[in-house]
Amino acid sequence: MPTLYKDREFKVVIPVKLSRKDRTVRIFLEVRKEIEWNAEGSKSPILPAVVTPPYKPDLVSLVRKALQDKLPKLRECKADRRILILENVTLDRDASVHEAVCKVASEFPDFLLVDEFVYARDLSELCGQTFFRIWDTNPNVMALLVALVGS
Repeated sequence: MPTLYKDREFKVVIPVKLSRKDRTVRIFLEVRKEIEWNAEGSKSPILPAVVTPPYKPDLVSLVRKALQDKLPKLRECKADRRILILENVTLDRDASVHEAVCKVASEFPDFLLVDEFVYARDLSELCGQTFFRIWDTNPNVMALLVALVGS
């Protein structure tokens, strides 16, 4: 880890093995002048914190790009039902992803061809579970499926 200074962002590369490709994992540390007491009773000037990171991708742009890439493939598909899976790789809630999908839907005529949208969130590395929020567009029902990932 590099020397940490106040009011400065540091890039530390941590290799992470994921099923499809390597991704960048951002970990945020807050460096303070004063000494903080933490839960273990030790004193440390470094306090890892759960906060909203300074970098937040534009969710609508990500969803728009995903629909641009995936909907033409679904249109060409000869199938009775069409299911579009969108992996949620952001810190946004599934409801926010769903709102973004609905917001850009009018830009894509092929949107109406999709029978089910599946918002997948892979947390297998953290808690051994993958969550699938399923939106069946007819009869407009939302469901949640939790898959346990065994080792």
